[in-house]
Amino acid sequence: WQQQQANAPQQALRTVDQLSEPEAEGHSHAILRALIAAAKADGRVDAQEEAAIRAELTAHAEDAQLQQWLDAELARPLDAQELASAADGPAMAAEMYLASVMLVGQQDAGERAWLDQLAAALGLAPELRAQLDQQAKAQ
Repeated sequence: WQQQQANAPQQALRTVDQLSEPEAEGHSHAILRALIAAAKADGRVDAQEEAAIRAELTAHAEDAQLQQWLDAELARPLDAQELASAADGPAMAAEMYLASVMLVGQQDAGERAWLDQLAAALGLAPELRAQLDQQAKAQ
């Protein structure tokens, strides 16, 4: 993995405030979709998870269309490959995984299985995944 990273063309990492408006919107939607999928991983979205997602949405906009989007995402079946396709690079992949781990906190078997599927679909190296898991625990 490290050798692949060393040979890969280096892409400058940009924070969300450095993205164009369409790129920032796509980034935000990808992170929100990761949060929603993580919340659904155990077969239900509990009140605490839904409150965290709605708070994140409200921070971006209080828009009826956005609420409809959230409802559609909550109804969508889990698909790690489809979700991972929204990651536009390794930094976003890591961010999507970290946000997911932080949302689920104490993981049951269903959530752990989902995180395993998501990490694989995102192509996260085991070392990076372990680092992200540790980072989430420290929060």
